Amino acid sequence: GLVGSEMCIRDSEHTAYDTQIRIREKSFEFLKPESLIKVLKNREPVDVKDLQQLVVEHLDDYVESIHKDNANIYARFWDTYKERRPKDENDCRNIIFSELKSRLSPHGVECSPEAQYVNSKRADIRASFSNKFSVPLEFKCDWNKDLWTSLRDQLINKYSIEKNADGHGIYLALWFGKHSRGNIPKTLNGSPTPQTPNQIEDYLLSLLNPEEKQRILVRVINLEWTSI
Repeated sequence: GLVGSEMCIRDSEHTAYDTQIRIREKSFEFLKPESLIKVLKNREPVDVKDLQQLVVEHLDDYVESIHKDNANIYARFWDTYKERRPKDENDCRNIIFSELKSRLSPHGVECSPEAQYVNSKRADIRASFSNKFSVPLEFKCDWNKDLWTSLRDQLINKYSIEKNADGHGIYLALWFGKHSRGNIPKTLNGSPTPQTPNQIEDYLLSLLNPEEKQRILVRVINLEWTSI
């Protein structure tokens, strides 16, 4: 009798487990693949590296849409009233900040503009999670005279050293192609001035040592006006 009772209990547990699995499968059955990915991605970051990766995933996704979207997202970064003139750096940063803030909020990640750091220094954006870890983001437009030096002088030496960042950070260069705001600055070592997004990214990465490349991510966003 005891063996039979144990078998019944096991059978009922097994049936209950099967039912749970079927319910779970049913809840995902009608989700399109991209929606399923979204559900699985709505996770909270577990450490600073995970937070950095989460920010970059959403950033890359947004960047991919800039030239594919019919809404001409790139046009938001250009001055409406002056031909071939990008908006100023703060305006461009604020556009990306608003986008990242809305995308990261479901993960419990807070985005702060001009986040205060030690020595009264301010990073352009700080993404932080639960006061446990944070990642600073520094922006520079392609005409900024500090495009090459700010990677180290600001992001690495002033912002990534914060305890919660543990040496991590994201450096964003905004490339506009032809425009009237000024030229890309000369390189630090006298090599030919990078002119394309890929060349700018390669040069910025060349300024990092192998250990820094593990903690500092570089992205160059193509905001070229494509309909002229």
